[in-house]
Amino acid sequence: MIVKVQLPVSWSPDVTPEALAYNEDGSVYVQIPITPELVEAMERLPKKFFHAEYSGEANTIRFTAEAPWQEW
Repeated sequence: MIVKVQLPVSWSPDVTPEALAYNEDGSVYVQIPITPELVEAMERLPKKFFHAEYSGEANTIRFTAEAPWQEW
């Protein structure tokens, strides 16, 4: 599946920042920690698309590759 990852515009220093990852129809919606690897993959962009695998039982997502830009 393809998911959009969005970084927050800003956050409070006393809160661990999280990004949002979700699919087009909204059936997958996961908050993920912002790691150095994620920052690197985002290439300084506020949002980007990735191919991903989602585990609904654990509500976890794993990115497998960058996806082309989507119009949603």
